[in-house]
Amino acid sequence: MFVLLIYNFNVIKRKKDAWWLRLKALVLGAGHIGTAIIYDLLNFTPKANEIYVVDIDDRKLKEVSQRFKDQNVKTILVDVTKFNTLSQLISEVDVVCSALPGKMSFNVVKQFLSYGVNLVDTSYMPEDPFKLSELVEESGTTYVPDSGFCPGISNLLIGHAYSNLDDVINVQIIVGGLPQDPRPPLYYTITWSIDDLLDEYTRPARIIKNGQLKQVDPLSVIMRINLEGLGSFEAIYTDGLRTLLKTIKAQNMFELTIRYPGHLSKIRTLRDLGFLSDREIRIKNQIIRPRKITVELLKDLMKSRDLRDVAILRIIVDGHSKGRMKRYRFDMIDKYDESAGLTAMSRTTGFTCAIIARLVAKGKIGKGVVPLELIGQKKNLYEAIIKDLEKRDITIKTIAPK
Repeated sequence: MFVLLIYNFNVIKRKKDAWWLRLKALVLGAGHIGTAIIYDLLNFTPKANEIYVVDIDDRKLKEVSQRFKDQNVKTILVDVTKFNTLSQLISEVDVVCSALPGKMSFNVVKQFLSYGVNLVDTSYMPEDPFKLSELVEESGTTYVPDSGFCPGISNLLIGHAYSNLDDVINVQIIVGGLPQDPRPPLYYTITWSIDDLLDEYTRPARIIKNGQLKQVDPLSVIMRINLEGLGSFEAIYTDGLRTLLKTIKAQNMFELTIRYPGHLSKIRTLRDLGFLSDREIRIKNQIIRPRKITVELLKDLMKSRDLRDVAILRIIVDGHSKGRMKRYRFDMIDKYDESAGLTAMSRTTGFTCAIIARLVAKGKIGKGVVPLELIGQKKNLYEAIIKDLEKRDITIKTIAPK
């Protein structure tokens, strides 16, 4: 499932120092993340006056229509890759918010940027977002990649710590999106793209060790980690550094993704047996890919009516300031919102995307490819985003050195 937001702002100055924004939004994708972005646009300022929701899944569009009925939300059944059907809207917009599945994201994002629109992206694409720098420069636009939970909020926090240190020794990211009530056999519930989930387990993880870039098979070593007050978890290296590899200089830097004990060992067995492979296999004159079959099976195994989840994030940044060793630590725990019916994963991802999109639309973010760690290095923007997250009950506990 994927989501794309398109805004059209007509700014009217009615009296001195007062501005009203008239917001027109197009949302591509009616899944969990799309729903959270729509919710944010309708409930936080500046609010959208019109929202168009585009998806290829008619059932999900009907769910959105029912959920947001009588709130100026209109649905359109269309394939996001059919750019010609959206060309008129694209020519009128100021900013695009995209949460496409990683495998299809790069080409779609590239196409939209070529139209000269600003774009805020939450996708877990395998490609380097900086490959789009020349295109973004030529079009004079702003592109904010990885604008979600992690990467996303994590990058913002790292950027803030980085700006307050003379050099950085260690950056640790510990993250997990988990069900509150884990059940066998996999102790995991799907609240986001199943393909992106499997990519976490199969895509080589890039880490920095002793100043050198290394690639690690994420399932080669399953570690045990204990988080005080939360319990014991399995953990693996995952490829979450992404833009940080080019924007943050550190001697050691890595991301660990946590799961409940028992999950990762089962996924590794599936991988080792070939069930996560994309290679083609011929069976009785039919070509199949094992991964596609596994995706369909896992959708059922990890699907639950109980969407209550928890999003856990810990960031530790060690470095020097004025010759002294300093440590920044950030902790965030967010849970399923019972009243809004939104998962923690969709809240932390979708709300972050909407917050950044508003800043882009207001012209607060500079031109070019601007990941959140660069935004986090600007004190005024960092503080504004943290305050906006707090308004949405997403609270980050910060332990900063004196």
